[in-house]
Amino acid sequence: MSESALRGGEDALAEYDELGSVFYKGNSELELSLGLTADIPVEDVKYGVIKDAMTFSLKGITTPPPSNPAYLNFLGKLDLNKRFLEATYIYSVSKSRYLHTYIIDGNKITYGYDSKEDHLISDPPTLSLVAASRDKFLSPYSVAGQVGDFSRKLVEVIKERLSKVYHISAERGQIPWSYKAESGKHFWVGRRGEYTLEILAELMKPKNDEKRLPYEILCEKFGIKYAWVGWERGNVLTSNYVDPYLGSSHKFPLLGYGSRQLLPIIAQLAYSEPGSLILIEEPEISLHPSHQRLLPVLFGKAVNEGKQIIVTTHSSYFVLSLDLVLEDYRLEGQTTRGLKSYNIKLSPSDIAVYHVTRDEKEGYTKVERLELDERGLKGGIPSFIEEERKILERFISRE
Repeated sequence: MSESALRGGEDALAEYDELGSVFYKGNSELELSLGLTADIPVEDVKYGVIKDAMTFSLKGITTPPPSNPAYLNFLGKLDLNKRFLEATYIYSVSKSRYLHTYIIDGNKITYGYDSKEDHLISDPPTLSLVAASRDKFLSPYSVAGQVGDFSRKLVEVIKERLSKVYHISAERGQIPWSYKAESGKHFWVGRRGEYTLEILAELMKPKNDEKRLPYEILCEKFGIKYAWVGWERGNVLTSNYVDPYLGSSHKFPLLGYGSRQLLPIIAQLAYSEPGSLILIEEPEISLHPSHQRLLPVLFGKAVNEGKQIIVTTHSSYFVLSLDLVLEDYRLEGQTTRGLKSYNIKLSPSDIAVYHVTRDEKEGYTKVERLELDERGLKGGIPSFIEEERKILERFISRE
């Protein structure tokens, strides 16, 4: 994945005008970082480590000293008898430089380029590390001019993990009356939910019953009963659902906006494979508080299936209802394959809640992790409590 893939193209995860536009208050001298940590199966990279150890130990064939001993020392610290290696990759960028950092089982290597000083950056310097390709983001590293097999394999495995990252923005919910399916198959509803009908049509197939059925129950809880997508003619898809209150059939565009904007999220959660990372902006948009309270159940089911969910929200109903899944929630209902039930249970260690505020005087952003136990948040949401107190005081003063 290159830097341009992050900001351009139809299927980009993110979109921005230029690099300077994403820096805080336009200060391009600051450094931005993007990173991930993954447990990588040793079997996926073992061959690369062994081959590099053999290659770099041959005198006179590859790189001159002191690169060989330094790299051999680095490879020798990797424990190939374990099942997994913990690998962290961090990409840092500013106006004048970019840096790649790998921390593999606690062993750290960094490389990059500083245009202001016009020199390569390498730590430890004896490795003479440089980027092995022109892609700034996630490229293999080269040791004294040679790309190692371990470097190639490591990048390949991390890129495969990144292929399971999906972002759904707050700009969603415009579901068409019909949709002309393309020849290429999508695994993502799209940043704005543009491929939702295509993903739902795939979920309708019998082979995806196990994926779909719990989310059929969840759909009904959010006011979308008997959700269905199928072929209208040729390669044109259409939709249908039953209003749970009136019992009448309609197409998805007639859903209330809250249900329409939630449908792409439900589709992606259902269709994604275990190991996926799904980034969601403000799932509570236009949802009634009673539906906002059910969001922990929706996300809890996906987490139980081995998916990681990162959500931004302004909903206190959502965050203060985490106790539903911490106390073992029973999801039960009628599906197209009969009556089904599922237990949804998370522990406090499965959930992290961060409270983000802006310092009004200094202008900086502060991030604080809130405490959780088996009953949910130990306290309230600090900035919300102050506003709620103001509102309650108005009602109390009237009595």
